[in-house]
This record gives sequence, C-alpha cells and structure tokens, in this order.
Amino acid sequence: MTGIKRIFFVCTILLGLLSKGVAQDTSTTRHYTPRQLKQLGKSGMEQGDFYAASMYYEKYMKARPNDYQTAFKLAESFRLSRDYVQALTWYEKSYTLSKNTYFLPVYYYALMLKINGNCDKAKENFLLFRKKADTDELSQQLKKQSKNDIAGCDSLQGKEPKNKLIVTHLDTSINKIHVEASPIFLDDSNIVYSALRSNRKEYIIPNDSLATPVRKLYMAKKTDGKWTYNGEYKGPDVIPGMNVGGGAFSQTGKRFYFTQCKPNWKNRMICALYVAEYTDGNWGTPELLNKQINLPDFSSFMPTVAVSAKGLETVYFVSNREGGKGGNDIWFFTYSEKGKKYTAPRNAGGKINTPNDEMTPYYDQETGSLYFSSEGWPGMGGMDVFRSVGELKNFSVPENLGKGINTSYDDLNFTISKNRESGMLVSNRKGGVSNKNLTCCDDLYEYKRLEFVKMRITGTVFGGKDSATGMPMLKTNLKVYVTDPASPEIAAYTKTITTDDAGKFDFPIEPGMNYKVVAEKDNYLNDAFTVSTVNVTTSKTVTHNFHIAEIPKEGFLLKNVYYASDKSDLSPASQKGIDTTLFRLLNENPDLKIEIGSHTDDVGSDKYNTTLSQKRADGVVKYLISKGISADRLTAHGYGKSMPKVPNRNPDGTANPANQEKNRRTEFKVIGKVDNIDIRNED
Repeated sequence: MTGIKRIFFVCTILLGLLSKGVAQDTSTTRHYTPRQLKQLGKSGMEQGDFYAASMYYEKYMKARPNDYQTAFKLAESFRLSRDYVQALTWYEKSYTLSKNTYFLPVYYYALMLKINGNCDKAKENFLLFRKKADTDELSQQLKKQSKNDIAGCDSLQGKEPKNKLIVTHLDTSINKIHVEASPIFLDDSNIVYSALRSNRKEYIIPNDSLATPVRKLYMAKKTDGKWTYNGEYKGPDVIPGMNVGGGAFSQTGKRFYFTQCKPNWKNRMICALYVAEYTDGNWGTPELLNKQINLPDFSSFMPTVAVSAKGLETVYFVSNREGGKGGNDIWFFTYSEKGKKYTAPRNAGGKINTPNDEMTPYYDQETGSLYFSSEGWPGMGGMDVFRSVGELKNFSVPENLGKGINTSYDDLNFTISKNRESGMLVSNRKGGVSNKNLTCCDDLYEYKRLEFVKMRITGTVFGGKDSATGMPMLKTNLKVYVTDPASPEIAAYTKTITTDDAGKFDFPIEPGMNYKVVAEKDNYLNDAFTVSTVNVTTSKTVTHNFHIAEIPKEGFLLKNVYYASDKSDLSPASQKGIDTTLFRLLNENPDLKIEIGSHTDDVGSDKYNTTLSQKRADGVVKYLISKGISADRLTAHGYGKSMPKVPNRNPDGTANPANQEKNRRTEFKVIGKVDNIDIRNED
C-alpha cells in the first residue's frame, strides 16, 4: 500500500477528516495559474487534505483538460476522500485521455466499480488490468491484489447474509458529520466512543494545538431500546490538544489502554499508546508505553486486550512500523502483572496481515477470536470485517463476516455486546451523516442478531485415586479452549472456570465452535472433554462429568508396547499403544514431566541389556518428540534386567518365554512439572 493511503487511514479514522489549513476560499482559486493549482493540489495530497487537493486539481483540469496524469491524481484525491462516484468518473477519464495506454487507472476504476456495487463490470476491468499492467512495483502489487478483489466478487457478491441481522444507524445526537469510531461496551446499556462532536466543518489551526478541535471520548446510553448521547467520558486525564482514539479495558477493567495522536514537525499525524490504572476509585495519570511499543516516527494505535492461559495480558494493536507485511499491520505485546514488564511487539503474522491495511482489531475472549478489518483479504469492496480464531502468531485463515456486517464500503470497529446478542460497528456506508459526500464519513451502527442460539456446559468434577471413583472436587479449574472448525490445529484459550463447593460447574458456550475443556488440579492428572457446537441451531445444555485421578508415585505400564527379543524398534502396534495412552496423557497434561523406563528379560549380560533397554527408552522418547511433545518434558532411562516384573525362569531354571516377554516392557512415571506451560505453540 502506498504511503499516502497509510496516512489517509490514520487521518480518516482518528481525525475525522479535518481540513489541514491548505484549503482557501474557492473564490480565490481564480487568481492561480494552472501550474500553481497543480502544486497546491500536490501539497494537499502530501498533507492528507484530500478535499483541498480535489478542489485544486479539479480547477486545474478545467484549464488543462487533456492532462491524463493529473486526471489520475484528481481521481486519487476523490478516492482518498471517499467520494467513490467522482473517483470512478475521473479514473475512467484518466485512462481515456491516455488513449488507453496508461493502465494504472484501470485497477482503481475496477475497484470503484466494485465499491459502487457493479461487481460484474469490475471483474472485467480487473482482468484487463492483470493482462495489461505495467512492470513498476505498484502495478505488480496491485496485480496480485486484484486476485483477491476478483475472489471477493466471486465468493461474496450475491450471497445471502450468513447470519440474520438488523443493522441500525445510531441517533444523530451521537453521529455527527465527522468520524465516530471505536465503540467500547461498558455494559449492555453504555458505550464509550471516540468522536469530534461538531456538525460543521472544522479546521486544524497550524501552530496552535490548543485552538484546534480534537477528538475525545464520549458516552452513549441505551434507554428503552434507543441509543442517545450521554456526555463526555469521565475516564483518565488526557493531554490537552491531543486527539484521543480507540481504547480497550483489561479483562479486570482496572487497566485502560488507549491512543493519543498529534501532528509531528512534518505535519504527519503520529499516534502512540498509553495506559492508565484504576486504583482506589480513581483513574491514575496515563503513562506513555515504552519506546519499543511506541517507535519514534511510526504510529501505534487501536489497542484491544486479551488474556492468555498464563494469565498474561496480550495487547493487539495497529502500527505502520517497519518489519510488517505492508501498510498498517496488527502487532501484539504481552504484559506481566507480576513483573510489571512489557515484551517487545511482534507481528501477528501472515494469517492476519497482508501487504495492504489491517485495522481496528477486537479480541473476543469468549470465542478466542480476533475480529479485524482488512482490504487485503477477499472482500466486498472497501475494508471488510474478518474473524480469525487463535492468538499471538497462531491464527486460522480469516473468515469474511459477509453481508449485513460488511458492505461494499469501509466497515470497521466490529465489537460484541456483553449479552452476545448484539454489538457495534463503524461504517461509511450510505445512509450516514455526511460531510462532503454520501460516503465520506464513518458513523456508529448497532447490529442485532435475529437468531441467537444459547448453549451451556454443566456437570461435576470428581476426583480420587483412580478415574473410575471419587468425590466431588471443589475449587477445581476448568480451562476452556476453542478451535476453528476449518483449522482444528489452531487452539485459543478463552477462560478458566472454577467449580463450586459441590464440585459443580455451569458456563455458556457459543455456537459454531469446537471446544476443548480441561479439568486441572494440583497433584491430579487432567481430564479433557471435547464438544462441537458446529451446525447447532437450537439452544441446549450439554452435561458432562469429569473424573481426575491422583498422580501415583509408582510407574504406569505402557500396555501393548512390547519388543521382540534382542530388538529396540517400535512396531506399528506399539506406536498405536503409545498414541492411545501416553501421548494422549501428555497432551491432556501439558505441564507434566515424565520418565520413560525400559526393561529387558535376563538373556544376555548386564551391560548388553542396559544398553538395549536404553535404546528402547530412547526410541519411545524420539517417537513422542516426532508427535510434537517437547523434549524437556521427557527423560529416558534403561534399567536393563535389574527390575523384572515376573520371574524370567521357571523353578527348575529353564526359561519362561511368556514371563520374559512381560519383562521386555516400557513404563513411565511422573517425575515433576514444567513451569509456565500452555497447550498451544506460542512461537
């Protein structure tokens, strides 16, 4: 994505399309020469004032109507100010004026057709561009992107909405002519959002930050089914003269991460992340996060907060820093309450980020899902909302939320209410409160699900010396994970449930997911349960009881894992025996360290049998590692013939083949725990 486009999105979403002082009264433009008008248009583009740029370029084109390159720049100024109808007209003119030799406008002409709802004609022009594209870097990048543009038309246009929804434009006491953004649910009846509350065009006043109107955080309240404005948000103090963008609360509600932005000396808008803590009934002074997170000359903004199974806050955010996939990417860092330390940010990876822009991440802890907006994945036109299950760098392939939530325009800031039946989104779709054109500005919308399936899991955790018997286990943790049906190898932690004083539990789950619930207690082996809610269309309760057994001090025999005399190879039958016992136990108990102990019969010398048994134990360890078990959880020990299970010889001294086979065995025992273990690969 071009630098201009990156600046555009930051300015549009965070500043609400404020004019930057480049524009002058239109009556004065008649005094400028065509050359001056062209230069003023260029200055407007460089400063992100695309409205001013379009005014100057349009005036220039009246004087120089055959300049196809400036016609392209005029089209760009209309596109970047989100006037898609005018942009469509001028991209076509640029191509025509070039006598059909300048092909860059063809891509954007096709994109404007798609955004304006004409997918069939858009596909024709995407294909023309792919065939005729120039060899410069931008054209080749757009040629690749056009595959996704065509795929979006093929897969999404004409389809019925996946979920039945009602989408409602919020009250005009909330939506004004500038951009509203970043809705945050405090509860089902109160939201916080970011806005410049004005119904007139506002200007940035150069060199006077205190006089310049700025975006702030406000509240809206829902009464009798209707959302209305409810005053300024009385949250953390912000720096005067800075624009306040999107924010997110920690899971406890005691920490608030948010964005503050201001122009730098080059008049480029730079955004940074801050955090404030709530103690003794008050918000403390916000702190600027460290320089690893807020890199100089790059923006960091739009945070959302999750929590991992380790109890670490994970903050996803947007940044245009170097080292990403291109444009604005989604990054993340973690915070340890115990150590009061932040990790260095890492890119969320190619399953989320594309060479184009990804914006407005929102992490839904209940389903382990990252919702975000992108123009790089196959979509309906502008930025679409996508969902991906996972965390950190491990995510499933993003799924487009489809019609209703998404339109051919820009759809952003998807969030879910506390009751799960409704939520908010931001869009510049037609029908909003306009400033310059029908699709110039983002407004807040509420969506409501017409069909909402409610599901729960209930049961009791029992524990004892073995898994078949036991008493109800109070204060036992149940860790809940989800996988995406299309990517079962990706697991995401959602929450921890604790049993009550009777060992019982009861918690909600969501439709359309695959769940794994793991019962854990110190000094007990875990028990796991999986349940799928995919294709469930009616509300219901799933009942399941867990049985956890005490960890014994003695070893376990690995059943069906035996060896031929004088052999250390694992047979297919032995591998199957390991898969159904030890491998399963290690997966369900990711913190256990075990010893693999292998034993032989009495045939041969002590040294020979010790060496042979070590090879057998090493073979089991090697096989488990090949299945994904970490080597630091496994120890191999060869005991040779020193610990027979049964006598190798009959009373008369002759060999007992049946007993010798039993002694050629492998056992395992628990020898400790690995600290800070989770069931997912975190790299």
